[in-house]
Amino acid sequence: MEDCYSDSHFENPEETESLFCPRRTEYERMQKRFITLPRKLADLYAEVISAHNSDLNVLCAIGLRGLIEGVCADRKIQGRNLDERVEAMKVLLPENIVKNLHGFRFMGNRAAHELEAPVSGELQVAIDLIEDILNYFYDLDYKARLFGGLNAAQKGNP
Repeated sequence: MEDCYSDSHFENPEETESLFCPRRTEYERMQKRFITLPRKLADLYAEVISAHNSDLNVLCAIGLRGLIEGVCADRKIQGRNLDERVEAMKVLLPENIVKNLHGFRFMGNRAAHELEAPVSGELQVAIDLIEDILNYFYDLDYKARLFGGLNAAQKGNP
């Protein structure tokens, strides 16, 4: 948040009220709502979006890597390290998607170990991808079942 302005009170000039307004940028993202996302992952996702919107790109990159780790742990995807766990996702996702998920490891490692911040455009695409992954693993089945139930109810087949 940035200071928008301060207002000194005339009766007591030493008493100052600072008002704040949220920063707005063209790259600011709205947090998506995932209905069935486990609480720990939902909290981390919220932190990633907050870090991104606050231009905390190193923390955002580390958080994105953490989300991939969290999805693997929640889905009980086995491996000695994140590289192996991402590779093991090939049974759940197309190979070309898995190949590109390794980018989260590299980006997160550069951020954590070299304090190298990714550029905003790279983070934008990475957030798009993680949102698609979260939707696929957590909400797509829920939405499909909801749609199926609504469709059956319209046809008179509850």
